[in-house]
Amino acid sequence: MRNVVVCCLDTVRKDYFDRFAPRLVASADSRFEDCRAASGWSVPSHASLLSGSLPSTHGIHAFTPRFNALDTTETFLDDLPDHRSVGVSANVYASSAFGFDTLFSEFVDVCATNGIPTDST
Repeated sequence: MRNVVVCCLDTVRKDYFDRFAPRLVASADSRFEDCRAASGWSVPSHASLLSGSLPSTHGIHAFTPRFNALDTTETFLDDLPDHRSVGVSANVYASSAFGFDTLFSEFVDVCATNGIPTDST
């Protein structure tokens, strides 16, 4: 089974990322130099990241800001045979509060009150 990790740092400047995360940059199989966000805020941008579609196509935008409007069959997660999808997010807009957890087999919201789980199952 192949592991696929999507590390989304949607508010990190590229020059800072390259400077402060050289090991992560060096270990990446893919590198994208000229990327643009599909939207000005996280919910539709994350939906576009997973689906490959613009907000006008997948329908998640200011008037429908919930991920459960997006079916997992519309995402790249559905194209990975025999996989288990795990989501971990510290971004409130990419959290269970907005239905982001519905796209994964397992999901963990990381926040000040929840923190990172100490036990893994």
